[in-house]
Amino acid sequence: MSVDLSWLIGKSLVKLTKEEFTWGFIFSEGGWVTIESAWRLFDSEKIIVTSADHGHPFGLPKPLDAVVRASAMIVGKMVTGYSIRERSSDLVIEFEGNFYLEMLQLSCGYDAWQAALGTDGIICLGGGSLEVIDGIAKHIVVRKI
Repeated sequence: MSVDLSWLIGKSLVKLTKEEFTWGFIFSEGGWVTIESAWRLFDSEKIIVTSADHGHPFGLPKPLDAVVRASAMIVGKMVTGYSIRERSSDLVIEFEGNFYLEMLQLSCGYDAWQAALGTDGIICLGGGSLEVIDGIAKHIVVRKI
C-alpha cells in the first residue's frame, strides 16, 4: 500500500515525549508520530540513541535519558525526507544534518507507529501492514503528547 506522509517534509520536530509505553514526536503545524515499539536515531556514522537505551546506566553518573539525548540532536531540525520500508513498514524520517530516525515494526500482532496531521492518519499494524484512517483521533485511545 502506498501512503503519503509528505506533510512531514519541511516541518521541524518541536518536541519529543515519553509516556509509559509511548514515545511521541511532535512536529510543527500540528503533525505527530507516536510509537509503541523500538526506535533508533543515527547519523551518517553511528547510532546516537535508541528507545532501548532509555534508563540504562552505561557507567554514566545517571541513567541515560533518551528523550534528552535525541532532543538535543533533532528538536528544531527540519524533515528533509521519509521512507517506509517494504514488508516491515518501518518508518525512516530524515532530518537536516544527516540525522535519521527509524521507527521499527517488531511484531506480527501489535501496532508499531501512528502518524497524523489533523484528523487523518496512518497506523502501522502488526505484521507491517498499513491502515489509512480518517478521523484517527477517534481510534487512538491514549496519546498524551
